[in-house]
Amino acid sequence: MTPDPVDLDDGVLVNYPRFGKALVTVAAIEKKRGEVEKWTWPNNPLTPRGA
Repeated sequence: MTPDPVDLDDGVLVNYPRFGKALVTVAAIEKKRGEVEKWTWPNNPLTPRGA
């Protein structure tokens, strides 16, 4: 699986899941993971966790 590219214009909520296990879990961001994974990004769409 190829990781999604990080785009700083996407912001923290979108880029955080792209780092996977490389980052420590941030509870406040994890609470929004399900919502963020449904967002559509034209340049670098998110790959849902486990895909």
